[in-house]
Amino acid sequence: MKDSCCKYTKIDCEDIESKYLPVGVDDSVLLEEEEEIKSQTKPKGVKQGRCLKLCFYIVITLFGLTVAVGMVTYVKVSTLVKRWTTEYPYGEELPITNIPDEQLQILLDEGKLYVDLIMANQETSDFVVKESDINGLISKSDYLRGNMYVIINPDEVTAIQSLPMKYLPGGRGRFLVGKTSLSFDLEESIFRMKMVPLENANVDQPYIDVRLRLRFGDKHGITNITILSGQFLDWTIPQDFIDRQADILEIIKQKCGHHHKQYGGHSHLQEGTTDAIIKLLTDFNGLELDKSQMVFRGNSRGELTNSRRD
Repeated sequence: MKDSCCKYTKIDCEDIESKYLPVGVDDSVLLEEEEEIKSQTKPKGVKQGRCLKLCFYIVITLFGLTVAVGMVTYVKVSTLVKRWTTEYPYGEELPITNIPDEQLQILLDEGKLYVDLIMANQETSDFVVKESDINGLISKSDYLRGNMYVIINPDEVTAIQSLPMKYLPGGRGRFLVGKTSLSFDLEESIFRMKMVPLENANVDQPYIDVRLRLRFGDKHGITNITILSGQFLDWTIPQDFIDRQADILEIIKQKCGHHHKQYGGHSHLQEGTTDAIIKLLTDFNGLELDKSQMVFRGNSRGELTNSRRD
């Protein structure tokens, strides 16, 4: 017996629906619809796998960029360290000054009292810091002990440094050897900080050379600071900025005020420290250099308070 599906037709015995195509519909449209249906019915694990791969590639890319930036920075810093440092420490042995902890604590307490009285707008006596006090404080540091020594003369303060650079890239076995001087020209009211190399034939210029003009008020406090020149390694302060004769104190005040406004008037350590420095500079009555000691003048104009260390 013949199959009934083929009895009254000339069409082959196949699934008629598989041959049916709607009139006017292109094959490509149907294929796109089928692909969309298939993509919607893909297991969740496949989609998650693709997301994980994408995240992995992003992490690898960021890691590679970080490593590349780190390597470039390391090479640049290492080049600077090798250029500006030497392979040997200072040729002479730097003295080490040992002072008792009790004497050091007295010095710190007197310094704190001097600052606190200025901040509270109260009268202060002179605060005397001796050369031995500074060098004794240096000896308490494992890094500075035997690597730095300070000398106080009537016209300037000098420090000899022979600092190990082992904590910097390329600094193992290298030393920053130099002499730093702080001086003040009374006639011109010019403060200068300069650090020159010692025993380093590869460097023919100062490490640091900054000149500031200071102006004082009626109470001898600093009211204005302008930059006359400035150089740090190969970088110099632009001349157009120097020509503006901008007041450094005003710049600091504006930065501090902007920071205070930006954070809604909340107290921050940086802001408080900046305010304290400005007040100390504008309120203290001057600094005098004597043989082997510095005298921070108080507003009481009393006797020098150096009896404890005589």
